[in-house]
Amino acid sequence: MYDTVSVYGTAALVAPAAAAVEASGSVMETVVRAKLSGAYVWQPGLLSVVVDGKTTDALGLGDTVFPAILSGWAMRKDFQGGGGGYLGASLAGYCLGCFLCEVTNSGGGQPALLLLVPAMFVAVLTHAARRGELTAIWK
Repeated sequence: MYDTVSVYGTAALVAPAAAAVEASGSVMETVVRAKLSGAYVWQPGLLSVVVDGKTTDALGLGDTVFPAILSGWAMRKDFQGGGGGYLGASLAGYCLGCFLCEVTNSGGGQPALLLLVPAMFVAVLTHAARRGELTAIWK
């Protein structure tokens, strides 16, 4: 919710921010662009991909924390016994979500969690359904 509102809703919800952010349309995108404008400066909470000296992609802290929590749960589930594969499924879902972020990128800021989290959940839930553990994983 936070990621979506911060990207799509802030321009509509905060009138002064909307006036200050004409080009991007969101406060979150403006903050990220300001952070990325520095050359090779470490930015806490922002993971960026630099190719040939130019930033091509960036993920915020939330884009890595929630997927890490889900992957951590999957790893614990694998170590509890009874087989495994949950960690692999969650990582495959994360990779799929990253791919979807790339193919749906409009050039402006977009909330990556809108694609990462559903892709990971679908991958983990599909794996659980195949193993017949769909109801058991909610306990």
